[in-house]
Amino acid sequence: MEKHEEKSKENSPINADHSPYSLEPQNGSYVGSHSAYEHYLFAQKSGYMLPNNQQLKSPMFDTQGMYEMQSPATMSDPSMSPSPPPPPRIYKPCVVCSDKSSGYHYGVSSCEGCKGFFRRSVQKNMQYTCHKDKNCVINKVTRNRCQYCRLQKCFATGMSKEGMEERGELIH
Repeated sequence: MEKHEEKSKENSPINADHSPYSLEPQNGSYVGSHSAYEHYLFAQKSGYMLPNNQQLKSPMFDTQGMYEMQSPATMSDPSMSPSPPPPPRIYKPCVVCSDKSSGYHYGVSSCEGCKGFFRRSVQKNMQYTCHKDKNCVINKVTRNRCQYCRLQKCFATGMSKEGMEERGELIH
């Protein structure tokens, strides 16, 4: 039974004779195949002490403020608190269909749907026809019903293909 205990002791990570966590300094620093954090955890669990009976401590592993984010300014001056995040960008609604705008595209505030529709229509030089009186209501719900009126509204609200040529988006 003593042999079995010796074998299990040999395989134990806490056994200092066969530990993969060498805490012997090499060239003034602690090195090994494991991370510094693993060394720290091992030393903390096993009660290893450093030379001069000091416990293994490092500001890198100080868990007291580990979830606080600090900027370089607050690191140097603890009395300064971090500035609040900037407010989210708010765009006007899409000028074509009144859906939520994703930014300014082709000169106007537009949604992703109208931006893509305008780009494809202009790139392919599409010619659409209206099946009613060329005065269809274009909004978020009805924008896909009449391509002719949607494209006319894109141009009427100020969407321009001028920037497309500069970016190489136009196919001639």
